[in-house]
Amino acid sequence: MKLIPAPWPILHTPRGVDTVVDAHGNDHLVDGDPVVRYVVALYQTGYRMGMSSKELLSDDYLNEVSTTLHMVIPQEDSAAAVYGSGDQVTVGGVVDGADYVGGVAFRVDGIPATDLEGPWPHLYKAFGGMVKIRRIG
Repeated sequence: MKLIPAPWPILHTPRGVDTVVDAHGNDHLVDGDPVVRYVVALYQTGYRMGMSSKELLSDDYLNEVSTTLHMVIPQEDSAAAVYGSGDQVTVGGVVDGADYVGGVAFRVDGIPATDLEGPWPHLYKAFGGMVKIRRIG
C-alpha cells in the first residue's frame, strides 16, 4: 500500500527529435511507446480570482479552447526522469485491460519540476513532483 494513492490513469507518450532533418532543415518528432501511468492529482490553478482549481467532471471542460493543468505524480515516476518537455499526456480516458481508451491529449509544457511548494515540505518528499500540461485548440 502506497502512502499517497495515485488513482488517476493517464497515457504518457514520450517524444523526441529524430536525427534526420527534412529538406527545409526542420526536425522530425518521433513518438516513443505509450505507457499507462497513474497520477496523484490533476488540478488547474489561476482560474479566475477566488477559484484556484476546478474538478475534471466532464468532456466539455477537457475540450475547452485553452486548458492548463498541473499533474502531481508519485515518487516512483520522478518528474525529471520520466517526463520531458513536449511529451504527450492523455487524460480523461479509462484503462481497458492493457489499453487506454478515450481522453484528451495535452503536451508537457516546460521542464517538469521535482519539487512542490507548500507548508509541508517533509510530506512533499513523498511526491515525485509536478508536471504542467497544456492544451490549446
